[in-house]
Amino acid sequence: MNILRVTLLLLLVISSSPVLAESRDPFRQQHFELPEKYRAEFGGYQKTYKRLSGFEYSGLHWGNFVVVYATHDSAAYRKNYFEFMKFLDFDEEDEEDEELSINYQQYPVGAVIIKENYLDVGGLPKEPASLTIMKKMPKGYDTKHGDWLYIQTSGDGKVILEGKYDDPTVFKVCSDCHGNIMERDYIFSTFYIVN
Repeated sequence: MNILRVTLLLLLVISSSPVLAESRDPFRQQHFELPEKYRAEFGGYQKTYKRLSGFEYSGLHWGNFVVVYATHDSAAYRKNYFEFMKFLDFDEEDEEDEELSINYQQYPVGAVIIKENYLDVGGLPKEPASLTIMKKMPKGYDTKHGDWLYIQTSGDGKVILEGKYDDPTVFKVCSDCHGNIMERDYIFSTFYIVN
């Protein structure tokens, strides 16, 4: 009986301790190192940005599991997610007399979307694969393609790619696909949770 009391007391202490509880939260674990040149700008994103998804399987992102974060103003992402869901739910055959109105929102300058990519091992997110970042730059950065800066780093903080839409490496790995959703301001908003 004493062992049971001690065990229950220990569980109560662990679950009520913010430090210990945070250490068990997979979304508070720092699995990715940022390159030194980006640490000041994006460091601590897990605590300061809004998490917009859980571990979601994404066939669009190399068959990885992804976790999506956005700067505090995630209104455009949220709005575009619900507009996309409205589009998916629309049945043209049942709604012959009704027109579907979809109004996607543009992202403000300075908006940042960060996506953690985890390798799929046996249907579960396992090894950190890469970190991808899209940042909405001031008008004129890349006017023809939404003014987005694309960055991808390895799990240990090495820059894999960075640049504009038409950079050959960026185009091959990222922007060729993102270019298909120009109406959504180049951001896939297919996962969303309220947290």
